[in-house]
Amino acid sequence: MKTSTSLIISITIGLFLSTSCNRNSGDTNLYSSEKIVFSFEQFDISGELSIPKGNGSFPIVIMVHGDGQAYMRYYSKIKKSFLKSGYATLIWDKPGFGKSKGEFTNDHLKAERAGILLTAIGEMKNHPKIRADKIGVWGISQAGYVIPKALEKTDDISFMIFVGCGGETGIQQTAYYIETQMKCIGVPGKKAAKAAQNFINLFYAQTFDDYYKSAKPLFDDPIIREMGFVTAMWSEDQWKPMDKSKEGFYNPISIIEKTKIPMLIFFGELDKNVDPFQGMKAYQAALEKADNPHFEVKLIKDSDHDIIISETGCETERYSRTKEEWSNYHPEYLKMMEDWLSELKNVKPSPELLSQYCRQTSFTDPGEYAYMYDNLPESTQEICDLIKKQLIHPMEASQIRDALPEGRASEDGDFPTVSDMLRGLLQRDSSELTMERRPENRLIVACYHHALFLASILRHRNIPVRLKCGFARYYEKEAKVRFGHIICEVWDDDTQQWILIDPDRNYINVSKSRLEPPSEAWQNFYGTQHRSTRYVSLVGEGFQALIHALLLDQAFMLGNERNYWHTPSFIIQEDFNLDNLDKGEIQIIDQIAAYMTEPESNISKLQKLYDDNPFIHEHKRSIMNYYEKIEAKLNE
Repeated sequence: MKTSTSLIISITIGLFLSTSCNRNSGDTNLYSSEKIVFSFEQFDISGELSIPKGNGSFPIVIMVHGDGQAYMRYYSKIKKSFLKSGYATLIWDKPGFGKSKGEFTNDHLKAERAGILLTAIGEMKNHPKIRADKIGVWGISQAGYVIPKALEKTDDISFMIFVGCGGETGIQQTAYYIETQMKCIGVPGKKAAKAAQNFINLFYAQTFDDYYKSAKPLFDDPIIREMGFVTAMWSEDQWKPMDKSKEGFYNPISIIEKTKIPMLIFFGELDKNVDPFQGMKAYQAALEKADNPHFEVKLIKDSDHDIIISETGCETERYSRTKEEWSNYHPEYLKMMEDWLSELKNVKPSPELLSQYCRQTSFTDPGEYAYMYDNLPESTQEICDLIKKQLIHPMEASQIRDALPEGRASEDGDFPTVSDMLRGLLQRDSSELTMERRPENRLIVACYHHALFLASILRHRNIPVRLKCGFARYYEKEAKVRFGHIICEVWDDDTQQWILIDPDRNYINVSKSRLEPPSEAWQNFYGTQHRSTRYVSLVGEGFQALIHALLLDQAFMLGNERNYWHTPSFIIQEDFNLDNLDKGEIQIIDQIAAYMTEPESNISKLQKLYDDNPFIHEHKRSIMNYYEKIEAKLNE
């Protein structure tokens, strides 16, 4: 090992934190990339947005640089790891490098770096292929000081991954770096520790004399000069007492101990830039203080500051690597990130939310007829079988008109709640629900009523269930149309996931590919000029159908199981045109679609959007002739 090295590092009060380099393999079979340019303080930042192949919108990881010169290409391998997990990525060249304008400075921690990140987040929120509710950040090294500064000014960061990020002030972390790197090149421990303490003293000096006493040993030491640890400010005119509001005194832990968003924190066991053991304790304590429900702190063995496999973790080893060695990340690190991100996409409902879905609503409450549920079978399949022996869908009724009383047609409006349905069944036939009613004694009601009925029975058994609106693909090949349809989502405690059940079609455990969520349909349809798929619902086609289903699905998610013919008035206009909505209203619908892609973690946001926007509230609407229109569509 060399006894000294010339490192390209210059520090006044900044941090000695570094970036890592990766080779770009150019393999874009699974994703596409586009150039992104956004303006910050009158200069352009050039970045690259990479998006997984596929329809719909994607969660995104915004990648934030560490210290020093940083280009987009440095993070190629990590970027591909995120793309593999189904996340888009955004990374940019730092100001003054690559294609980004502006001027590179050593004062990396000033507000402009957090400002660039905030600007990037704003750009991604409005991108049609990005989920506005799922914008996360990955940051290495010095980014652990930049990201918390942005976090103080935005609620749009939904998760964070920190790699080698300091858990103390910039001054303390830099002193650690000085001491460990001096030891790496053979400086005795006491001398290295003294140099580090003198460095700290610089920033607490209250007079020029005190400052000079601490600075002179550092400036005079040839090893320290060669390593570039300090920039001398020799004259009293240049020196000013260090104010404790300066960046070097900033501790990101003060922000972390207030955050509840998911966090994954990595430290390399051999890190000589940041104290990994102090950092682990600091983040663990801060996140426990915050009562953060979703965080992990990981120590990766045999790896350095960049979580690259290493023997020493010293700069002498790091900067003697070949290009290939710069991409030799510890495989455990990449796998942990991929697994963690995959898990984030499948957020489970909270116990409180599941409890809410166990409670009857004014629409599902059987009321005085609850006794009719006493002798029902246990299995969901058998219950769905029985429901089909009590109810007939209007489309099915049109096929058996000879078996029905003359003039009998859709009765949706006559039985708006489950208690109304149970009363109507008993009036026509006093048999129990375990008995099969003759067609003339059944109720002719739509999929919505079938779903209400199943939800009522299951909630009576304290099983979480919610209504789900979407576009059925059951008959797409024949009809070339996706119809608005309502089924149930039932929580399976064994598998810890929602199971789709269609009591109208009597389908159990429906594949998610067979019912397209309105949020996904909206994002696909709205984001393309080639709209080959026909969407049809109660109110019309295309955008009318999409918005109707989306807002109904939102209402179901919030526990408002309103009748599907109660529709926001702006949708039911015969001359409906999306251009009649202003930009703000379109943005509200976009936000609802984004939040509905992962409703479990966005319930409060969905409720606020509903409360704050009267234009999406329901308006009573007639359902006359609806099924005749549907039949006409099928026969076209």
